Amino acid sequence: MTADTTRQDSWRAPYMSYATLANFLDTKISGGAVPPRIDTGFLDNYAGSVRPLLLATLKTIGMIEEDGLVGESLREAVRSPETRKAVLRGWAGQFYSEQIKLATQNATAA
Repeated sequence: MTADTTRQDSWRAPYMSYATLANFLDTKISGGAVPPRIDTGFLDNYAGSVRPLLLATLKTIGMIEEDGLVGESLREAVRSPETRKAVLRGWAGQFYSEQIKLATQNATAA
């Protein structure tokens, strides 16, 4: 094997269902004051395997910073399902800009 095929990326996107993310936004935060920081202590009612995944997802989509400080996009996302869709659509448009560009050109997988 060559170095290119054996080398692994150090970062991998977290995989979390939308239902889990929406549940977090709708039940854990919505209706109450958004805390200034989200960490494992705040997620005490989630399973131990879900906590780091939820934190990684929130960091990846820019809702919290590396140190857990809450960003404006999280505050916007908890306002309503419609604003949440707009926040996630904006993030996806930036994060997947190359893929979206290729899709609009009807590019192939190769």
